[in-house]
Amino acid sequence: MPTFICRNPKNYALTTDRAYEGTQEGNYITLTNDNLKVQRYHKDLFRRQPAARPAPPPPPPVPDNVQFMQTFTFSHTVGAEEVAARPVNMTLNAVINRVLITQTFDFTQAHLHISCGVSSISGINNCVNNLLRIGDNYGLDLEAKIILVKRFLQYILQNVYTGDDNFAFVLCSTTVDAFTPEIMEVFTEGSITCVEARNPNSGNQIYLWTFECDPRNNDGDEDYEEE
Repeated sequence: MPTFICRNPKNYALTTDRAYEGTQEGNYITLTNDNLKVQRYHKDLFRRQPAARPAPPPPPPVPDNVQFMQTFTFSHTVGAEEVAARPVNMTLNAVINRVLITQTFDFTQAHLHISCGVSSISGINNCVNNLLRIGDNYGLDLEAKIILVKRFLQYILQNVYTGDDNFAFVLCSTTVDAFTPEIMEVFTEGSITCVEARNPNSGNQIYLWTFECDPRNNDGDEDYEEE
């Protein structure tokens, strides 16, 4: 029911600035006055109190994992070329469960002779295992680990392989059981091709992924935030 504030009681059983609930029809408001009688008064004696807006629902609690995913930063340096390969040193600066950490790891950017536009990632197991170990040490759930690995892969394709040497495609391979199926799916989803075959040298089943480099984000250090 609307609320009306009395601004001019005149000689009626009304009180200045008192709120009354009532109904309005045309120029008249029907309400219960100070004598507890239902009476009709002209609307000019009152001002209508705006309806209170419902309070917005409280925001959902922000898990530490989500806060972490909004505050981690990857950076990298590329070493001198040695026999058509460059060492890449990665650094992860992160806030995980409100603890500031810095973690470094490395892999090799290997040039391939099949084309100057094709490179490869050597040492991907080391990188991913380091990231997963960080997640285990700081209590990240599987979803957060997946996002972390996905952002790492995005970073190197957008920055490492589109720097001094620009590549169109990057190849990556590991055994089919190197990581959990959920982590392996990150690579498959991010690739443009994925094939499985038996390695005749070791007898292991392996995957070979082909990734397309993305030069859209080639400004150095990147701060990735959760959308």
